[in-house]
Amino acid sequence: MLKDEVNREDELKELGWSPEDLRRYAELWEYRKRWGAANLEREERIFLKKADNALPALSKKRGGSAADVKQVEDKLHYKWIELYKLAIQRAEQAAPLADAQEGAWTIILDEELKALKEYQPRLDMRDTLNRKSFEPCRAAWLEEAAQLGQLQPLDVELQLETLKQELSKEWRASWDKPGRREAKQFPVLSAEQAAQFRLKVREETRRLTRELYPSVASREVVNPVVANPELATPA
Repeated sequence: MLKDEVNREDELKELGWSPEDLRRYAELWEYRKRWGAANLEREERIFLKKADNALPALSKKRGGSAADVKQVEDKLHYKWIELYKLAIQRAEQAAPLADAQEGAWTIILDEELKALKEYQPRLDMRDTLNRKSFEPCRAAWLEEAAQLGQLQPLDVELQLETLKQELSKEWRASWDKPGRREAKQFPVLSAEQAAQFRLKVREETRRLTRELYPSVASREVVNPVVANPELATPA
């Protein structure tokens, strides 16, 4: 079997592997990638072979093909942000927000998803370790939005529980909810405030994605995404 050139820890997670086994796999995979399997203990080689056999086979062609590489939209990290954004949107609809208002949290997660699609990080072990670096940035953006607009009570937890039932196959409780807080109120912005806030968050999110994910740091843009040309900013 072709040894994977990318860490596929997230796929093993989807198969139900325990956190301890995932940690062990990540460490052994990194060692094998750097130094080969010759110096691994027999038990460790058997463990890696078990992981290789559990994963769907990649193309046998050298290096595989572009179609063999799992897209960021299929990674658990992306799916979690997407589901959390959906929960907030449902909470906003249930509130509901006034005409032309937008939730700041929705804008933040929307721009993070766009940046992930644009730069297509591998979200391997090194990327995954760095993903939490976004948390203080999200918190700062929310605080800034709260100063600009107004706070709106939103029952996001209710919507998350509903999604948990609807999408249980994709739900992974071990993944941190992005920016989860005990507070039940979220910043809401007027149309003008939201447009300016989105520009700021878009620029900073794209910069952070380039800088924080090692797999992106030295790579060109993979799939440029501009949802609204009127809000586009120079690269």
